Amino acid sequence: MNIVKGVNKKQLDTLDTAPGEGAFALDYKNRLLYLNDTAEKILGWTLAELADENFVQTTQFKMNSIASLGTSRCAALNSVSCSHLQMGASISKRSGEVIPISYMSIPVFDDGRMYGKLFVFSEATYCSVGKEDYGALVENSGSYVLRLDRNAQVQFANEAARAAFADKIDQIIPTAIKFAILDKAQSLGRTQHISNRVKTKDGLIRTVAWTVAPIRDNQKNIVSVSCIGNDITEQDTQVKSLQPDNILARKILSNISDAVITMDSKGVVEYLNPAAESLTGWQLADAKGLLLADVYHVLDKNNRKTLDNFIQRRARDIDLESEIPKSVLVNRDAAEVDIEQNITAIRDNQGVIIGGAIIFKKTAASAALTESGESPDYDLLTRLISRGKFEVQLSKAIALSKKDRSQHALCYVDVVNMRRINEIHGKEVGDQILKQVVLTLSDHVRETDVLARLGGDEFGVFLRKCSLDDAYETVKTVCQHVSTLSYQHNHEKIDIAINIGLVPISSASHDVAELMRVADSACYVAKQKGKNRVQVYRPHDVTRQGTARADLQWLHKIRNALEDNKFRLYCQSIVPLQQSSQTPGHVAHHEILLRMLDDNDTVLRPATFMPTAENFNLMPSIDRWVVEHTFKLLQERAQHNDNIGMLSINLSAQSLDDDNFLGFVVDCLDKTKVSADKICFEITESAAISNLISATRFMSILRGMGCRFSLDDFGRGFSSYGYLKNLPVDYLKIDGSFVRDLVNDDIDHAMVSSINQIGHTMGVQTIAEYVETEETLEQLIHLGVDHVQGYQLGKPHPIWPDIQKHKKPKHKPNKVQVVS
Repeated sequence: MNIVKGVNKKQLDTLDTAPGEGAFALDYKNRLLYLNDTAEKILGWTLAELADENFVQTTQFKMNSIASLGTSRCAALNSVSCSHLQMGASISKRSGEVIPISYMSIPVFDDGRMYGKLFVFSEATYCSVGKEDYGALVENSGSYVLRLDRNAQVQFANEAARAAFADKIDQIIPTAIKFAILDKAQSLGRTQHISNRVKTKDGLIRTVAWTVAPIRDNQKNIVSVSCIGNDITEQDTQVKSLQPDNILARKILSNISDAVITMDSKGVVEYLNPAAESLTGWQLADAKGLLLADVYHVLDKNNRKTLDNFIQRRARDIDLESEIPKSVLVNRDAAEVDIEQNITAIRDNQGVIIGGAIIFKKTAASAALTESGESPDYDLLTRLISRGKFEVQLSKAIALSKKDRSQHALCYVDVVNMRRINEIHGKEVGDQILKQVVLTLSDHVRETDVLARLGGDEFGVFLRKCSLDDAYETVKTVCQHVSTLSYQHNHEKIDIAINIGLVPISSASHDVAELMRVADSACYVAKQKGKNRVQVYRPHDVTRQGTARADLQWLHKIRNALEDNKFRLYCQSIVPLQQSSQTPGHVAHHEILLRMLDDNDTVLRPATFMPTAENFNLMPSIDRWVVEHTFKLLQERAQHNDNIGMLSINLSAQSLDDDNFLGFVVDCLDKTKVSADKICFEITESAAISNLISATRFMSILRGMGCRFSLDDFGRGFSSYGYLKNLPVDYLKIDGSFVRDLVNDDIDHAMVSSINQIGHTMGVQTIAEYVETEETLEQLIHLGVDHVQGYQLGKPHPIWPDIQKHKKPKHKPNKVQVVS
């Protein structure tokens, strides 16, 4: 289970934990934010006593090495967003006694920014089992003590286990423990892995919490495993942790990738997590109170018979070995999805069934079809047709236009700021806003027209047999109506806005792909003009048509360059200005720049292809190419003991807005083993401010891993200084428009001086770019700027086959020199 969204700082005081569970929260400086009563009793300290202390140092809190996939240390271990469940650790009480604990950690956020971590823990009690003799202590223990061999077979069971379970001892061991022994024995530690319900020989249902410890020989090889089970039925810990009304459990369920539905003993639905909502097509508000069979309708894949009765029986059956048939989920829109499912009963502390839980997900084959583009015909949230089915309608319209010269229209609709609304207010609020937009569109189109959901916040409208002028009046009315809409959430008014690209469909239309691209491009132009705007593309407008065709040509070239590796990495030196060339610890610093080869292998500058890449949302793909190849270069040089210093990589606003880009960067760091301090990411001031929550999260996580950050083009925005206080950056790159004419313009001189002073006050180093003359360099040295970059210091050059050394400036003022 991977918790990625965490909890809000304001929710700490209302957390609900299970009996015996301590909880504490730390900020990024290891200062205590929260300590519950149980933690105070376990540790012997109060919140007031630890408030001003470094909690980790005072309590000697030590976390065990956390493994990623059981093989290597997690690359994001030092990041506040890295979550782990049931990990081992040790902590010191006030008395000085060091105790082992098992814990889970969850990120803590404050107004969208990562603030620290919450730790929920319990004392890890375990018994040390001898290699030769278990002795009277083990044999007479009230716990169930088992010894398993490397094949997960029982070698030894003490009196308590034999008396309770007789010849069914091997059936009480949780599957997760058996799997760990068989598949990942080397990763086992003294950690409470799981609690499960088991049936005694007398037919009683008991809840057992298991602790696992490897037993090693003299060569430290694992020869067997001890399992100690403790009956915790009376505590009802497991039942409580499964209840969806529990605050912490609800947060966990809402963030796991598997779909979860819970029901009461009568089969009435109590809870669906977001993944279950997505797969079934039912929202929790609509499904709660309905019978399970009405919400979760499943067929046997082999004979197409309903499994509704089987699921009800399975939820009441303690026999964990009964096989679940291959299943097909029929969702609310009658679409079918192949699923894997597991059904379990939920029981109270007397063993009485109080409900059931179904955990399910798409099969690997079904998920692969979705990822390959073979998506369902209908969108689950809006009930609109999907992009694929919509494009079939457009294809028919083009054919009809060529046949009878009829006119139609395509509208590409984008809902403004949906990403930010989801981040700040939550996906449920975002979904409600999307539904309002769809309802408005539906109210203003005819029955013969077609609506579709094209993507997350994008919709398509096909106006059948409609002139361009009539289509314009229709969508203009839609925009005017949407401008009056808002959504109330927590006493806050959220304005709703859209932008629309409008394209005619006629006998001159070429194909669906071009039609969609041009409509998307027109929508992009509308977004640049503001909110609730309509941008019309007219085929007879030669200038616009030429521009659109040119964009499509460049789009084709960029995609080919990505597929054929026709991009090239260049670099330009960033030179430090220091008092002495003998300053220890100086590290070479270069900014990575991008070039592209055309069909004739001519090197093209970014200005020729970047606008099209931004227009068609290709920047995340390009940024991925740059990150991947830069990391490979650093990996290769490290293998040859060639230290090329730190490399700065520019990132676009689109990449910051990409939910998967952060994970991609972390994976690259983990795979290449590149030292994070070799990487500096450059983000423009405008991109950081327009994506403030995403940018702050991105920067906080990667800085926690050792990367550095530079705020590029600083000074262009009017709110630069206000935002700077909240952005975790290491460098400020002073915008080149101020630096270029620094010598001749007093205002530019004052701006550079001001930015440099503010940066130093905040402990941030400054970089002046566009240093093109010796006079400008002298002024920057006089102002105390930390680093310089520009043609005076060296022009961009290919990073392959070798990185050149810094060029020294032609002039060195007295007693000050530029380090090469």
